[in-house]
Amino acid sequence: MDMNGSDILKQARKESGMSQKQLAKNLDISQTQVSRYEKNPESIPAGLFSKWTGMFGLDPADVFREDTGASLRAEPGDPYAEFQTDLDLLSR
Repeated sequence: MDMNGSDILKQARKESGMSQKQLAKNLDISQTQVSRYEKNPESIPAGLFSKWTGMFGLDPADVFREDTGASLRAEPGDPYAEFQTDLDLLSR
């Protein structure tokens, strides 16, 4: 089963046995903010996100990985492949 960022953050917290209130105290934010951020991880400020993922040993890239399982890693490929194809067509 693929998990989204929200699921990953919640699962990490729950597996550690930590409540939203306890996490909020550790992050120096309110429990309401923890709830909002767990629902919408994209809205977490960078510094807070780094501290949060570090507390649970999470790879920040995993939190934002697509549900499809697609990797966020860049695939450089051949940047000139399309250009070379066009040149070959023109030369014919």
